[in-house]
Amino acid sequence: MNVRLAKDYSLLASIYWNDEVMSNYYSISLGMLTNSLSNSEQNIAFGRVSSYIGDILQSGVFIQEVEKEQIHQLQNAKIKTIILPEQPFDQSIAIMLFCKLNAICEDKLLITDVTVTSPLSDNVRYMFDAEDAFGPFSEDGWWNDQNPNWFDH
Repeated sequence: MNVRLAKDYSLLASIYWNDEVMSNYYSISLGMLTNSLSNSEQNIAFGRVSSYIGDILQSGVFIQEVEKEQIHQLQNAKIKTIILPEQPFDQSIAIMLFCKLNAICEDKLLITDVTVTSPLSDNVRYMFDAEDAFGPFSEDGWWNDQNPNWFDH
């Protein structure tokens, strides 16, 4: 039986935009649907989601891939640099989360929708689901990889 779930997460991370690093506090809401009869598989997928948001993305810096020199400097400083194909606004972070979380759940748990809001976006809620346009995230990239990475190696 498929079960609909919802969970809220918070994330403290930064963005690099307009030649400046700005700290931000994200509120993330996920709509989910179980897609496996195995409770164990569902729990593993759910744990992957929590770990990716809480461990992988936490304290990272979202940055657009065209910022080559700044990416190099951040990585040399051992700062977790989350490289996006688009400017690091809440909307693109929502699309990335939708893609990446679905990939790491390996169809055991389906992310049906993502909502992201933050103070830097004036607390506007950016909502995304499979019916919306993926933009540059429709291309292959780390956001479609089932491994817990945050940039293309």
